[in-house]
Amino acid sequence: MSDTYSDVAVGSIISIRHVHTQGGYLHSHAHNYPGGSKQQQITLYPHIDANNNWQIVQPLDPNKKPSNDTEDPLKKLTYVTPGMMIRLQHVITKKHLHSHDMRPPVSEVEFQNEVSGYGFEGFDGDSNDNFIVELDEEGGGDDGGRKGNGKGWGGDRESGKRLRTLRSVFKLRHQLTGCYLFSHKVKLPEWGYEQQEVTCNKNPTRLNSLWFIETNENDLLPPDAPKVNYQLPGFFGKFWELQKVMWRTNAGLTSRHAYDSRPHSWPMLRRGINFWVKDHRHIYLLGNPFTWWMSTLAVALYVGARALLILREKRGYKDFHHSAVVKYDALLGFLVMGWALHYFPFFLMGRQLFLHHYFPALWFSILTFASVFDLLTSTMGPKRRIQAAAIVMVCAIWTYAHFSPLVYGNPWTKKHCTDAKWLKTWDFSCNDYLEDYSGYKSIVPAHPVAQSSHPVVANPDSSPTVTPKGGKPVTKVVPPPEVLTKEVQKEKVEPGRNVFEEHALDALNESLAANLALTGANAPNNGGDGKDAKQEEKKKEEKQKQMEKEEKELEEKVGPLMPSELVRVEAERMADGKRPIAQQEEQEGKEKVEKVGSEKSVDATAVEPVDKAQ
Repeated sequence: MSDTYSDVAVGSIISIRHVHTQGGYLHSHAHNYPGGSKQQQITLYPHIDANNNWQIVQPLDPNKKPSNDTEDPLKKLTYVTPGMMIRLQHVITKKHLHSHDMRPPVSEVEFQNEVSGYGFEGFDGDSNDNFIVELDEEGGGDDGGRKGNGKGWGGDRESGKRLRTLRSVFKLRHQLTGCYLFSHKVKLPEWGYEQQEVTCNKNPTRLNSLWFIETNENDLLPPDAPKVNYQLPGFFGKFWELQKVMWRTNAGLTSRHAYDSRPHSWPMLRRGINFWVKDHRHIYLLGNPFTWWMSTLAVALYVGARALLILREKRGYKDFHHSAVVKYDALLGFLVMGWALHYFPFFLMGRQLFLHHYFPALWFSILTFASVFDLLTSTMGPKRRIQAAAIVMVCAIWTYAHFSPLVYGNPWTKKHCTDAKWLKTWDFSCNDYLEDYSGYKSIVPAHPVAQSSHPVVANPDSSPTVTPKGGKPVTKVVPPPEVLTKEVQKEKVEPGRNVFEEHALDALNESLAANLALTGANAPNNGGDGKDAKQEEKKKEEKQKQMEKEEKELEEKVGPLMPSELVRVEAERMADGKRPIAQQEEQEGKEKVEKVGSEKSVDATAVEPVDKAQ
């Protein structure tokens, strides 16, 4: 941030920050409350934005008239002092900061009043726009390091006499109702963009009613007027500030969750987290029980062994004179200390906690398990150590495979699920699974259109005939492709899609029309009884040309066969054990082209248009 003017006066364009709730900016935007006064929203916004800018203007008297000054107050340098009455005008929307005896949209309690943006450019507003500036006599507390007792903040004695940027901490008291401009950690719903609620509180907590000015611009101030900026902290200052912010943020998450858990349950893996349930499958966060419990056991073994060594040392034993003991004690001590530093601080937190908060400590416990295994097998020969390691790996891999359907959302059965419920505290539901794996074959996500790799015949009247050797011709009826109306589409469309959207239905029919073009059948007709006959004839000609073009392309790829015979001939040849169509002789292919060419002319006239509303 660039340097900004220190002295605040009438006419200054300022941005105001809240002291307590992570320093959000007093903010407004051109959106109204859906209820209450339905006036413009006032919120607390955590980011720098032009809608955070307010101008200090002269107050109104009870008769809705400006103060009786012959000189324009915006052209006279008047510093803001304690007890002075001011108004704040939003720079962009020209509305004034306003409060009245009406309940806020979220905190609907008697001691809270709504704060809104009221008025418009050219309108002076009313007395509910007036606020009185009160400097905070305590001069700080938990307010970001500002210290003072009414004599100034941060070594600036003038900040205790008049309003100063980044130095003075102040309150804004509403003139008529006596409430204070206030904000807390309550967020507005979606209509308020989940920004923080701002109210006028008649009985506020001190820290939630404190504000300070971050930026200040005033054309009446001389260029050489004193300027201020944030003091850049050193490394340890930044580190400590970061810790405080993280602690306050985490401590504020006090609401409960269906799958939260407390730290004492983590080392024994007493509960997981259910993330997803659908189509008789689960995604349930659960660690590998073998690895998890062995790691916890390794930490407990080291703590017990270290306590025993301390007692033995008190009795005069020289265990710590052995190099192996010193080596493993240093290694395991470091790892267990890392585990403890990542685990025990969670006992001090009142916020909602989950199993995944134990993961950083888990890595240290796994390394502890590996080190304890190395210690216990250090006296074995190489072959024995490899065999012991293999047993541990097999157990870990088997446990992973045993629980992977639960963790990764794969098919599972009720019996397997029940057998895998090793602890009663594991709260995944086995009733959601099917009795056997064969039931999962029928659970297939629905698709809008089933695309075939081969073209199909669109009308039974133009179905090809199959002539077996030594038999009578048999007509093989191929059902026409289904045109997806709204009723049919409701059953076929993929999950999450609005099945009643017209454009979705049109897109599906267009896709179907492209597939039907390969067969020579008519695509779904989009209606239009008033179409001109010439246009219909022109479309038929264009369609005929397109069919001829695609017919040639198909002949180059799979041999000289027409699309209407492709499915029938392919099935017939494969059933008789003959070679595929692409390997048939050239002369035989030419004869079939001539035969099917005559059938195609019949198909083109026999197929009726398919209406999309059928």
